Amino acid sequence: VMGNVGSELVRIYLDVANPWPVHEDVVEAVARMAPLTAAVDVKDLYVESRWAANHWHRKGFDVIYTWPGQGILPWQRIWHALGENLPRIGVPLVIEGLSEDADPSVGIKECVAFMQALDGPTLHLLPSSD
Repeated sequence: VMGNVGSELVRIYLDVANPWPVHEDVVEAVARMAPLTAAVDVKDLYVESRWAANHWHRKGFDVIYTWPGQGILPWQRIWHALGENLPRIGVPLVIEGLSEDADPSVGIKECVAFMQALDGPTLHLLPSSD
């Protein structure tokens, strides 16, 4: 789609968790979309089984979004894919507000510390107001 737009002024708001629920390889999708990215939304996810009433078998699962580093996404590989492919103009990372608390500052601080501890590129962090 982006190749048909015909303007470098139109960019992607890349949510790194969104490829997973549609069965795309997250790292490949991030690497492919990063060169066209204006901002990166960081969040993680985990899967919770949905059991039948009798608990004899699972009848599906729910995808639960959470702070980066608290789920199943391969963050070190995602971080490298971003660092190798983002435009060199400086792209902000947006931390999606995933706390159910009125004050998400603890979760944001833990997220920032996690992201800064990853080995690889130095990227800017911009907390979201969501």
